[in-house]
Amino acid sequence: MNARVLTLTLMLVLSTFSTVFVPQPTAVLTEANEPLLAGNTTDCGTNASNVSFEVEAYQPVWNRHDTVSAFLDTYCGLWWYYYRVDWVLVSQDNSSIIDFGQSMFNTNNSSVTYHPNHTDHFNEVDVHFPYMETGNYSLSGEFYILGNNNTWTWLANVSDTFQVNGTNTTTACGYNDTLVSMETDVSSNFYYEGASVYAWSDIECPVLGTPYEYSWELYDQNSSAVFQSGSTNFTATWQNVDLFTDGSGIYHDINLAFHNLTEGVYTLSTMLNASNGSYVDSANLTLQVWANNSGGGNQTNTGCGYDVNYTMLMAYTAVQMYEGDEFVSWISTYCDLINTSMWIHASIHDESQSVVANTSIFWTPTTSTGISDNWNVSGLVAGNYTFSATLYAYPGSSVTVETDSVNFTVYPVNNNSGCGYDSNYTAVYAYSWQSIFNVGNMFESTVNSYCNLLGSTTMIEWTVYYPSNWTIVAQGNTSWSVNSTSDSLTVNHAAFDEGNYAFMAKLSVWDNNGPGWNFITDSVYNFSYVDNNGNLSSGELDIDTNANNFSTGDTIEVAYESTELIIGETYHLAWSVYDENQNVVDFGNWSWLAYTNTSLDWLNYTVDGAPISAGGYCFVGILYHTDANYSTTWIAQDDTCVYVFTNSTGGGGNNTNTGCGYWANATTMTATVAGYPSEGDDFGVMVNLQCLVLGETGELTHYLWYTSPTGTLSFVDMDSQSWNITTTTDSFYVEWDNVMNGTYTLELFLNYTTPNSYVYVTHTTLSLTVPSQDSDLDGISDMNDNCPYNANPNQADLDNDGVGDECDPDGDGDGVNNSMDDFPADPTEWMDSDNDGVGDNSDNCPNVANTDQSDADNNSIGDACETNTGGNGNNTNINTPPVIAGVTISPTMPQSDDNLTCMYTTFDAEGDTVTTTVVWKVNGNTIASGTDTISSGYAVGDEVQCVVSGSDGQAPGNTDSDTVTILPTVSDIDDGTGNGLPALGSVGTLLAIAIGVGLTRRDHE
Repeated sequence: MNARVLTLTLMLVLSTFSTVFVPQPTAVLTEANEPLLAGNTTDCGTNASNVSFEVEAYQPVWNRHDTVSAFLDTYCGLWWYYYRVDWVLVSQDNSSIIDFGQSMFNTNNSSVTYHPNHTDHFNEVDVHFPYMETGNYSLSGEFYILGNNNTWTWLANVSDTFQVNGTNTTTACGYNDTLVSMETDVSSNFYYEGASVYAWSDIECPVLGTPYEYSWELYDQNSSAVFQSGSTNFTATWQNVDLFTDGSGIYHDINLAFHNLTEGVYTLSTMLNASNGSYVDSANLTLQVWANNSGGGNQTNTGCGYDVNYTMLMAYTAVQMYEGDEFVSWISTYCDLINTSMWIHASIHDESQSVVANTSIFWTPTTSTGISDNWNVSGLVAGNYTFSATLYAYPGSSVTVETDSVNFTVYPVNNNSGCGYDSNYTAVYAYSWQSIFNVGNMFESTVNSYCNLLGSTTMIEWTVYYPSNWTIVAQGNTSWSVNSTSDSLTVNHAAFDEGNYAFMAKLSVWDNNGPGWNFITDSVYNFSYVDNNGNLSSGELDIDTNANNFSTGDTIEVAYESTELIIGETYHLAWSVYDENQNVVDFGNWSWLAYTNTSLDWLNYTVDGAPISAGGYCFVGILYHTDANYSTTWIAQDDTCVYVFTNSTGGGGNNTNTGCGYWANATTMTATVAGYPSEGDDFGVMVNLQCLVLGETGELTHYLWYTSPTGTLSFVDMDSQSWNITTTTDSFYVEWDNVMNGTYTLELFLNYTTPNSYVYVTHTTLSLTVPSQDSDLDGISDMNDNCPYNANPNQADLDNDGVGDECDPDGDGDGVNNSMDDFPADPTEWMDSDNDGVGDNSDNCPNVANTDQSDADNNSIGDACETNTGGNGNNTNINTPPVIAGVTISPTMPQSDDNLTCMYTTFDAEGDTVTTTVVWKVNGNTIASGTDTISSGYAVGDEVQCVVSGSDGQAPGNTDSDTVTILPTVSDIDDGTGNGLPALGSVGTLLAIAIGVGLTRRDHE
C-alpha cells in the first residue's frame, strides 16, 4: 500500500468527527427515566451496574464433525436501550478466524425474555458452528451499549474455550441413526375441486453414505381407493443434503405433486425405510378438497371470505399475573368464511395438562371481516398455564382451520415472597471494569449480590483459576448477616502471571437445619494478563474488497483488517468513502479494546443504492492508538479503489447484458511460456484473453523482473499496448532475446480505458527458471565461456575478440573454432554475416549479400548499399531510427520536497550510439533541459512532464514522455499541532491517481 498517498486522505475526516473519536468511559451509563420492573426485581433493568455478560459453549469438549453450539447472554440491560454483541471464533492452533458475527437488540417488552432461574431479563445470542474439525478454539464476545450521543460504548469482553477432539462423532446429525426422522407437510390442508396439491417430506439427519427407500400413498377416503402411490431410493451425501439454518444438522427434501383432485377427504401417508427394509419413520396427514359450490370454485369467489387458506386465528393474554387477579384473554379471527358455520373452542390447561376452564363461541359470518371476543376467568391458583383456542368451520363437514396458544404464569402473593424472601430472586454478579491487565498491575474485581435473603447468613466465595485446566491460583470468601437486599464485595489481589484466567463468585446461604451451606447461584467472567512490551505505534491496516469492478445489483464487500495490535490496548479506526468527483459519500469510525492481535470489520454497499452508483470510489481508512487520556496517535493507513460500470460501459447491471463480452468481472487472462528456454535462447510468452468487454479500449502492460542465481533482483523490461476490443477473445505474444540463466517473474496487467477513467480489470503473474547452458561441460556457462565448445578452463583472450586463445583447432591462427569459422584457412576473416563470400572485416555491405564492394565516396559503405549512386553515405538500407521507451518519472507519486528523476531506455537496431534530449515542463512551460534530474521549479498541485527524444546521428527517433502531479507533504498542510489536514483538492488529486495508476500498483504490491 502507498502510505504517502493515504496520509492525505483520511485526515480530512478527523476535523468532522473529532468529538466522536474519544471513547466514553464505560462506567458512565445513563439510567432510564421510567423504569419497567422485571419479575419483582426492583433493581434489575434500572441500575447500570447490574448489566452483565456471559459467553459459554454448551459443553467444553466435542467430537470431530459435531456441530458446536454456544450462547452469549446479556443480563439486566437498562430498559429502552440498544445493545450490541459482537463475537468471533478463533482457532487457537493457528490463530485463524473461523467465523464472526454481530447481533443488536433493544430492551423492550417484546424483545426481553425472563430467565427461568434469576428473573433477570436478558437477550440470548445462540451461535452454531457446523461440523467442526479437530482443534482448540476460543469464542470471544464483546458487549456494547448505544449512548445518547449515538456512539457505541464498550462494556465488557468475555471469552470461552472449547476443544474438538479427534474422535469421529457418532452422535451428531448425519452420523447417528437414532436422530433420523421424517416430516411430511403440504402447502395447505384445504383445496377446491380440480386443484393441484404440492407436498414434501423433510428427511432430517439422514446418515451420510446410507441408502434409504422412501414410499408414499395418497388415499381417497370417499372412494376408498388409492389416488396415487410410488417409491424412490436415495443415498444421503453432502451433494444432496442441505444444512439447517442454525447449522445444527442436515436434511434431504423429497417433493410430491398430485393434480386434478376431486371432492373428498384424502390421507397422505409416507414411509422411510433403510435399504435392508428396516423401518425408520413414517408420517400421515389429512387434507380436504371441497366442491366448487361450497365457497369458491376454481374461477370465482376466491380469496378472503371464500378460501379457508386466508382464515386466521389469534389468541393472546397477559403473560404474568398474581393469585386473585382475573384472567383476561382476547380471541380474534380474520377472513371468516362467508355464510359458513364457524366456532371456537378455548381452554386453559395447568402444568399437568388438566383442563381447568373452557368455553365455546359459535357464529355464522355474513362478511369476511372476522370477530373479536374476550374470555375472563377468576380463581386461578399459583402455577404455570397454557391458554389455547381452536377455530373450526363446517362447509358440509367439520374442518379444523387453525389453533393458537400462549403460556402464562400466576405468581403467589404472600408477605414473604419476592426479592429478599425467595432465593429464586437472589443473584450475584462479578465483574471488573477491565478484562485485560498488564503484567505487574493489581487485579481488581467487584462482586455485587442482589435480592439477598433478609435475616440469613450469606457467604460469597471467589476463585481465580485457569479455564484451560481448572487449576486454582487464588481463593477467598466473605460471610455476613443480611439486613439489606443488596451488598457489594471488593476483591483485590496481587498481579497474576501472564495468561488467561477465569474469576468465579459463588453465593451460598447457611441452612440451620442441615446444618451447612446451600448453594444459590454463581457468576463467572474471564480476564487476561499480558506482557505489554510491544511498540504501541505498531500495527497495520489492510482494506480489501471482494472484487475490483462492479455493476448494478452487485454487493461491494469492504473488509477493514487491523493486524499486529497490542492486546489490552484501545484502538480507533476512522474511514471514509470518496467518489471520483472528490466528494465524501460515506464515513464512520469505531473504537475497540484489542483482545486479539487482529481485528476484522466489514461494511457492505449495494450498487445503485445510496451512496454507490456508477463511477470510481476509494475506500480509505486510518488506524489510531488511543491512550488512557483518550488522545489518538496515528499508526497506519490504507486504501483500495473500485469502479462501478453502467450498462453501456460493460458492467452489465440490472440483469441485462451481463456475462462474457459485457461484464468486466467475467474477463480472464492466462499466460504460458512457449517452449523450455535455456541460457542464450529467446524467451517467449503467449498471453490469452477471454471474455473481453466489447467496445472497450484494452491496455495490456507487462513488467519483467530478473532474479540472478545470487538472488539479486533487477528490472528487465516494461511495455504496454492498447487496442479497440471487437472480439471477446484475443492473444498476444511477447518475446525477449538471448536470456541469461536465472529466475524470471512476468507480471501482466489488463486495464480498460474509458473517456473518464482508467479501470483495472485483472492481472496474472508467471514465474520461469532459465537453466544455464554448458556445451563443453567444463563448468563455465556458454555466455561466459570464451571457449564454449572446448572443455578448457584457460579462457585467456589476448586479442579481445571474444574467443579464447586456445580455441583454434583448425590452425589458421584466428582463434575461432572451425565449427564457427566461415574462413578456416584465413586467419584474418572468420565471419560472413550475409553469406556473400566476403568476410565481414572486408565487406563494405556486411549485412547485404553483394560481392561488389566498390565505395566511390570512401565512407566504408559499399555503393550498392546506398540509396543513390552519388555516394553521399546515407545508407537507409541498413539504418533504423532509434527507439525511446519506458519514460517514467520517479517517484511516481511525488511530494513537493522530492527530487524528480526521469528514467528511460534506448534501443538502436544497428547498435549506433543514441544521443538523447531531456526536456522538463511544469504545467506546459519548459523549465529545464539536458538533465535527467530536477529538484525545484514545481509546487503542490503542479503537473510536471518529462519529454525524451533521441537520434542515432543518421535519423531522429521517437519522442516519449511521462507526467506526474505534485502532492503535498504533511508539513505543507500542518495546522501547527502535528495533525495536518489536507485540502479537498488534494484529496481529489489522490483519487484521480489512485483510480488510474494506483490500482495497478496496488495489485503489484
